[in-house]
Amino acid sequence: MVKADSHRILRNTGALYVRMLLVMAVSLYISRVVLAALGVDDYGIYNVVGGIVVFFSFLTGALSLSIQRFLAADLGRGDLQAARRTFSVSLQVHAVLAVVLLLAAETLGVWFLTTQLNIPAGRMAAAGRVFQFTLLSFVAKLFVVPFNAAVIAHERMSFYAYLSLLEAALNLAAAGLLTLCRGDRLVLYAGLVSAVNLVVLGAYVLFCRSRYDCCRPAPVRDRARFRRILSFSGWNTLGGAANVCVQQGLNFLLNIFCGVAVNAAWAVTGQVTAGVTSLVGSFQTAANPQIVKTCPGGVRSGFFALVLQTSRLSYFLVLLFALPMLFCTPFVLQLWLVEPPAYSVPFIRLMLLFSLVEALAGPLWMGIQAQGDIRRYQQVLGGVVLLNLPLAWLLLRAGCPPQAVVALRVAVNVAALGVRLDFFARRTGFSRRRYLRDVLRPAAAVTLLAVPLPLLVSLATQGWTQLLATTAVSTLSLALCLPAAGLLPCERRLLLRTLKKHFGCHA
Repeated sequence: MVKADSHRILRNTGALYVRMLLVMAVSLYISRVVLAALGVDDYGIYNVVGGIVVFFSFLTGALSLSIQRFLAADLGRGDLQAARRTFSVSLQVHAVLAVVLLLAAETLGVWFLTTQLNIPAGRMAAAGRVFQFTLLSFVAKLFVVPFNAAVIAHERMSFYAYLSLLEAALNLAAAGLLTLCRGDRLVLYAGLVSAVNLVVLGAYVLFCRSRYDCCRPAPVRDRARFRRILSFSGWNTLGGAANVCVQQGLNFLLNIFCGVAVNAAWAVTGQVTAGVTSLVGSFQTAANPQIVKTCPGGVRSGFFALVLQTSRLSYFLVLLFALPMLFCTPFVLQLWLVEPPAYSVPFIRLMLLFSLVEALAGPLWMGIQAQGDIRRYQQVLGGVVLLNLPLAWLLLRAGCPPQAVVALRVAVNVAALGVRLDFFARRTGFSRRRYLRDVLRPAAAVTLLAVPLPLLVSLATQGWTQLLATTAVSTLSLALCLPAAGLLPCERRLLLRTLKKHFGCHA
């Protein structure tokens, strides 16, 4: 059973990995085209105005995780009727939330846009239209959530990968049309992105209704299930709200203190870090259903081993992509954007460090989610994460440069990792020393051994030579250091047996 599950995780990771590479390449190219077509100021406006709607979208991530958790548990028990009731109730929840959030966005959101943000003169009308289109995109994404959760709970990552490629292709077409059309390109682009999101919603609905019986909703009045999903989502919402408040709150603070040009740098940073971390997101998305399904079984050894292995390997995957980018950031940005916005280089380097810490934290967080009781965890973690905002305000108020805000976010995320580990240990009886021994110590050892050589190569070269040589040397360094310092003894023995089987059987 464990072997079959491992194969499934690897197969799903492979599908998502291919998807990640292609989507990342397309997304980075789209950012270049859109930035060139809109200009730095309009690109900053699109990011900060869209951030208002994203600010209201913290519920989507919380609900997605909650639905995934309940659907995976129902499917793990083989109870298809319960899974259908869960899906039907989730659609009802999303319909109610859509109405509530639309009202909030059209009142509080419009007020914030027109009275608080630093929008250049003459662009407020365009910003208002962008806001409405972005709101339409948000509603489409909101209703995608239960269908996406069903796909992930069924572990059909190939469809998720294919649809992501379709979405990337449509966004690329939208960027291409932007360069060909005249008029207000900012408003046009927002409208095209909304159309793409509606197409994606339609594809999810058609696929899920044709493949999964649980995705054919029927009118149900299951108040107990409604309360369970809403209660679990409610505490997840607290954590999601904290993260979105920080992400978009920092965006707003940077706008108020520094202007839309810095918002453009923040948007570029988001594109790069999302591309690097999407690989680990793919790996953890493939592993998460197995973490949930192994938790209730009563055999903790398999559950702990899966959480630890996912945490450690997630870190190494991010490190593989982060090292070349850390050392070659100026050249990569110049190659990608020609004239990158100011502050892009320090922003990206700091957020790559943030991503390394986040890679370690993800499996711990999912392990806590699998336990079911997350109220206290979300209260404490949400409070820690929200410290970013008042501290960032103080830094900017004191005249600190924008990159100080991003450095602060990295430091707070390290503290949040400690909180997650403490909760996971206390909830499951897991040993903190084991996490130090099996995750943090190997991660630190591989990092210290693998970094010096590519760093020296990057300092001694420039341009394409720097990028290619640093990438090759960092990959080789990790390949050599990982088996020696990054794998557990049992994993090292498995690797040796596999190598002997494939390369030594004819010796």
